[in-house]
Amino acid sequence: MLFHISSYSLVYLAAGAVTLFTAALAWKRRSASGGMWLFLVVLAAGEWSMADFMDVSSFGLIVKTLWGKVSYLGSAPIAVFLLLFALEFTHRGKWITRRNVLLLMIIPVLSWVMAFTNDWHHLLWSSFSYVSVAANVLIYHHGPYYWVMTIYIYAAILAATWFMIGYALRSRELYRIQSVGMIIATLVPWIGELIYDFSPNVLPGLDISAITLTFSGIIFTVSLTRWKLLDVIPVARETLVEQLQDGVIVLDASDRIVDLNRAARKLLGGEERSWIGQPASQLFLPDFDLSDLSISDSPREIILTQNPSLYLEARLTGLFHPSGERGGKLIILRDITRRKHAEQGLADSEQRLSTILDNVSASIYVFDTHSRYLYVNRQMCSDFGLPRDQIIGLTLSDFVVNDESLATILANDQRVLSGETIRSEETSSNRLTGKATTYWTVKLPLRDAEGKIYAGCGISTDITERKQAEEKLRELSLVDELTGLNNRRGFMLLAEQQLLTAERMKQTALLLYADLDGLKRINDSLGHPEGDRALIDTAGLLKRTFRTSDIIARLGGDEFVVLAIDTSDHAEETILQRLQDYLVNHNLQENRAYQLSVSAGITRFDPDQPCTLDELLERGDKAMYEQKQAKKRVFTNHMD
Repeated sequence: MLFHISSYSLVYLAAGAVTLFTAALAWKRRSASGGMWLFLVVLAAGEWSMADFMDVSSFGLIVKTLWGKVSYLGSAPIAVFLLLFALEFTHRGKWITRRNVLLLMIIPVLSWVMAFTNDWHHLLWSSFSYVSVAANVLIYHHGPYYWVMTIYIYAAILAATWFMIGYALRSRELYRIQSVGMIIATLVPWIGELIYDFSPNVLPGLDISAITLTFSGIIFTVSLTRWKLLDVIPVARETLVEQLQDGVIVLDASDRIVDLNRAARKLLGGEERSWIGQPASQLFLPDFDLSDLSISDSPREIILTQNPSLYLEARLTGLFHPSGERGGKLIILRDITRRKHAEQGLADSEQRLSTILDNVSASIYVFDTHSRYLYVNRQMCSDFGLPRDQIIGLTLSDFVVNDESLATILANDQRVLSGETIRSEETSSNRLTGKATTYWTVKLPLRDAEGKIYAGCGISTDITERKQAEEKLRELSLVDELTGLNNRRGFMLLAEQQLLTAERMKQTALLLYADLDGLKRINDSLGHPEGDRALIDTAGLLKRTFRTSDIIARLGGDEFVVLAIDTSDHAEETILQRLQDYLVNHNLQENRAYQLSVSAGITRFDPDQPCTLDELLERGDKAMYEQKQAKKRVFTNHMD
């Protein structure tokens, strides 16, 4: 392939080198607002310039048109990328959705297709000709689709320029410089594009749009390095200052107003221009001197001349030049009118609060860092049996007898004074009344305006009667109502503790699993009252068979279980025989409508090979079932 570098091609090469260098800088800042779109803009410009460089440097119609087609990979979408960058840079990123991006890319993608299939339809380029053989510059004669694409590109660049101009007018200082730089960078390619499209005789055959992008690349490079474009992310003033709830007033070195935000204008009244240039002394009442508001001082309360009904808190901050010289002041105003009104009504509120607290049935009190009472309500006085003035200044140790309870309560007080909120159950015996009382108490720290803890507050509700009722219910919940034995829950709680003790003390244990035979038949034939009597009789037999220290329970229905600790090696046969003897004696009684029968299985707990209670119950159930099956076989053989 013939290849020749001319002065024209060197210009394209320089343009491509600059834009590709800028692309590298933009890639490092791709995560910033607009960074990825800026990277694609300069990358596309670089590809376009390098393709034009190859076009101008190559010989032969086929090769030159091939590079002309390749140049469309960058030139076709660059206007869309520029528009997307402008949208994100000017804080319109919400418009950049996947759907909108796909719609914007329809024309660029169609242009790629048109470029690489032009030999078939000639809609993009109708024909080609040389300016001159010596110049080696090819003129691309445009077809109808070229103008469709060109109008689309102009519209995209125009929209991007419009957004950038609008943003520049709203921006200030550094951001305005950035925006103006971006506007110039977007306007420069217009020159080349307009000359190429509408003044073909100026530079016949040369598309200087790519060349003008060299200047755009220089501007982008300066923006990235000198103005820190994308490093200092432009944020609209409205979102930083105008939306602040506090008033912000900027003063110059002579204490004249040079700027103020929306909140300050609302506090002062009037438009911004009516205040600009006015001395700051006009803001405040005559008895307030701005010089009294030192930059290092804490906020001070002030009243504005224009609005004396408002109470404000003012803070002064110095503004400095880069050289370190003070150039002005910044006054930040916070409306504290509500707080002042709240403070003025605090005394009335405290009186109302005291009245409310005295009519609450719970004991409410405030204690200091030494657990001394600072406040007690009427219910607290009633609990202690003393008037309020005799309780204030005392500590809980003056009332509680039990040292253990006192230590626990005082420890909770210290946790509260460290910042915790405590919810606990406290039981104490009153030294004065001799009454033991259980309280449900919530304690929380009390903080001053600066957030420092100065005391603790306790709210105690007498739950003594409730605890007694709960204990009674708990006892009932562990006992089978019909037989008086432990129920399943009671057995599981007691037996698990017994097994742990047996394992620790190296004691053996026996578990008997029993089943009342024929309970359904008794219920069906004689009625449920008789079935209940059979269950009660079975419970009595088990009580007589085992010791009072053994755990006897009705698991439910017709199933019973017994756990006996510290038994001899031959206790199984003894226990089963004793139970059988009691059964026989019971059935010999007169007026028996049925014979009471119990199937039982026994398993042993070995402390050297411990198992869980569930495993022990499973083995006992299996042993009982085997005895029941053996009974059925004996009965069947007897019937035969």
